[in-house]
Amino acid sequence: MKGKLDAIAAFDRLAERYDAAYESRGPRGHWQQSRLAAVLRLLGDGPGDVLDMGLGPGRLCAELDRRGWTVWGVDGSERMLALARARLPHVGDRFALGRVERVPFDDERFDAVVATGVLGYADDPGSVVRELARVLRPGGRAVVGVGNIYSPYVHWRHFVLFLASRLGLRLLGQGSPLVPRSRSTHRRRLERLLTGAGLEVEAVEYASPAVIPDPLDRLVPGSAAWLAELLGGRRSPLRRLAATQLLATVRKPSSAQIVPETSR
Repeated sequence: MKGKLDAIAAFDRLAERYDAAYESRGPRGHWQQSRLAAVLRLLGDGPGDVLDMGLGPGRLCAELDRRGWTVWGVDGSERMLALARARLPHVGDRFALGRVERVPFDDERFDAVVATGVLGYADDPGSVVRELARVLRPGGRAVVGVGNIYSPYVHWRHFVLFLASRLGLRLLGQGSPLVPRSRSTHRRRLERLLTGAGLEVEAVEYASPAVIPDPLDRLVPGSAAWLAELLGGRRSPLRRLAATQLLATVRKPSSAQIVPETSR
C-alpha cells in the first residue's frame, strides 16, 4: 500500500507537467503521444460506454469522446482528476476518484475498458485485471498496457532515476520521490495475467519507443524522438528493446462468468 500511496502523491505533484508533456515535441511528448495513438488504433471508434482505468489528465478520454464513445474514468490522483474534469466539463460525474483495484461501477457495465498506465503501480496487478474483467460486458474489448521489461529505458527510469530521486529527497528530509516507480513485465507473463482473469488475448504489441535515457534525451529531443521511431518501428529487429510498453488487446468471452469474490 505504501508504494501505491507514493505513486499517487507523485502524480499529484507531477499532474500539470505530465499533462503539458503531451504538447511537447520532446521525447516525453513523443512517448505519450505514441501510446495514445496506439490505444486509439487498437480500440477503434464508438459508440459505446468505455472506462479509462487511471484516466490521468483525461487526454485519452478526450480523444475517445471525439470518436463517439461515452467516456467514464477513475483515478486515484485528485489533481489528475481535476485536470480531466476541466478538459471534459460535459462528462460531469462520470469521472470518479477511486482505486483501480475496486472501481465504483456495476458488473458488466462497459462495452470497452482501457488500462494502460496502472498495472505497474498496483500492489496486486491481478486484482486490477480481475476488476477490469468484472466491469467489462461479455463480448467487450479492452486494451491493457504495462512497462516492457526488455527496455533499457524503462529500467533506467524505474531504478536509476527513482532511486536517485528517493535518495535526494531523503537527504533533504522530504517525502515521496519525484519519479513514480512502476513494475514492468514480459509478454508471456502479461498474457498469463489476462487469461487468468478469463479474458481472451487477441494481440500483444510493442509500443511507445524510447532509446536515449532521461534526462539526456532532453538535450537532443529531435534526435531522441527520431532514433526512437527508427529503432521502434514495426520492421525494426530492435523494436522489442526500444519499446517502453506492451499493449494487449483482449476480449471478454460472451459466455464469461464474473470471477467469484472468494477467488479474488
